[in-house]
Amino acid sequence: MQTSPPLTAQQLAAFSSFAQTLADQVRPLSRQWFRHPLSVDTKADESPVTQADREVEAALRAAIASQYPDHGIFGEEFGEVLVEAGKSLTNTVSRAPMTRPVAVLLGMWIGW
Repeated sequence: MQTSPPLTAQQLAAFSSFAQTLADQVRPLSRQWFRHPLSVDTKADESPVTQADREVEAALRAAIASQYPDHGIFGEEFGEVLVEAGKSLTNTVSRAPMTRPVAVLLGMWIGW
């Protein structure tokens, strides 16, 4: 497996700033689902996924591809669509592992 050279302090600062920008961009998208009914689908690996998960990942992928077209992207919901040999870096997009506990608790609380 080929690894990338260590990042410089300047690169780390730029990526950190971009990560904050990404969070700011998808926050409204995430919030629109807050306190709204969500259907929870079960993926092939039996983990849950919601439309909110898919929409946020799609938005993150689009923003990353626009800002860093030479980077690969590996995402939980849409796989390795943009991971290619020779890409300088690969960005990993994954939601916090809370969908299942939240879905179970919400289901118990609202009587699903």
